[in-house]
Amino acid sequence: MGTTKTVKQGLLANAFSSSKWDSRIKSANTTRKEMWLGYVLGVWGMMMTSSVVNSYYNQYLTDVIGFDSTKGAWIVTFMVLFPLLSKIIDAVTNLVMAKIIDSTTCRQGKVRPWLLISTPFIVITVILLFWIPFTQPVHQAIWIVVAFNLYYSVSYTMWNMSKELSPAVATRNVNQRKNLSMAAQIVGSAGTGVVSILFPTILAAVCRAVNGDNAKGYLLCMSIVAILAACTTFIQYFYTRERVTEERRNQLVVSAMMMFAVGIAQGLFNLGLMVTGYTQPQQIGTSAEGVALYADQAAAATGCINFSYQGTFIIVGFVVFFMFCFVFKIENDMPKISKELQERRVAECAAKGIEYIPADELERREREEADRMAEEIRIRELKERCARQGLDFDKENQKALDKRAAKAAKAARRTKK
Repeated sequence: MGTTKTVKQGLLANAFSSSKWDSRIKSANTTRKEMWLGYVLGVWGMMMTSSVVNSYYNQYLTDVIGFDSTKGAWIVTFMVLFPLLSKIIDAVTNLVMAKIIDSTTCRQGKVRPWLLISTPFIVITVILLFWIPFTQPVHQAIWIVVAFNLYYSVSYTMWNMSKELSPAVATRNVNQRKNLSMAAQIVGSAGTGVVSILFPTILAAVCRAVNGDNAKGYLLCMSIVAILAACTTFIQYFYTRERVTEERRNQLVVSAMMMFAVGIAQGLFNLGLMVTGYTQPQQIGTSAEGVALYADQAAAATGCINFSYQGTFIIVGFVVFFMFCFVFKIENDMPKISKELQERRVAECAAKGIEYIPADELERREREEADRMAEEIRIRELKERCARQGLDFDKENQKALDKRAAKAAKAARRTKK
């Protein structure tokens, strides 16, 4: 009597199966359209949102909600420990999300579906961060902890992990992967720059438009930012494509370390504010131009803020990074971990009766296949252009081959130097 073998399906196996969810990128190789729409414009919205929250949420808590040292010792403790503990949770959920992505077997790939799924959650949680429906500090603190972790540890982690892994599953070509990753990193820096330059002015204008109600001003601004980010994430989803069936996640260790660094830095910054007597800004009048005037903070509090923005976050980041690298010897353990993962993959392939192909060999085969398909596309497009313009295909093709050879020779000379 035969036995029925159960086929184990992964997460989202039957989701997004309609062709309307397919990527708009059809090329076997990464394209400029993919880079500019999927990895620049598409990423920009969420990166800008994260930058705004990172830069202004602490200010929102102290200046709008009034979480300062005058509210009691427990508020001081909360403002110091809350960022650190939240980042620990965030680091753990990053590892969980990596496992979830690894278990995903969707028609649209492993990472792209999570870009789409994360979008409504991010919009909702950003709004919850800046809409606190309580007046009692204890109730406000509980709401803040829940909303902050729903945003950073769940919603943003879902998007960010997918974004970080997108270049790895887009191509095995090292140069193409590097270009996509670099594009996303540049967007992150640009997002921070836009926030630093434009957001304070926009926020001030919106607060004036709502008759000086800063709470409403923050909520309105952040709602608009979150909705804009949702629109760009749809662009990111439809203009990225997964071409690699398995991805590497070695960067997870570094991500976890940086999260700890951010949490420690934010906690130390808040401790400095509380100790130096920072208080909720008090309006003392209005200028002739209609701009609100506020009383000066204590000199010690001002000094703490200036010092923090001049390097505390960077210093703590390096300290935590080196602590993980040298004290816990993570780098030394990576070869062992990689070997164990490879042995596990060999055993899994043997159990399924399929050939195990090492990652470097698989990369070589896929690169050759991608080059072959790219050449076929080039020839087909050249023939179509020659037919339209009445050109000689052989001559035009030889020009293209000569140009390619000259470019390769130039690159070889540069490498030799």
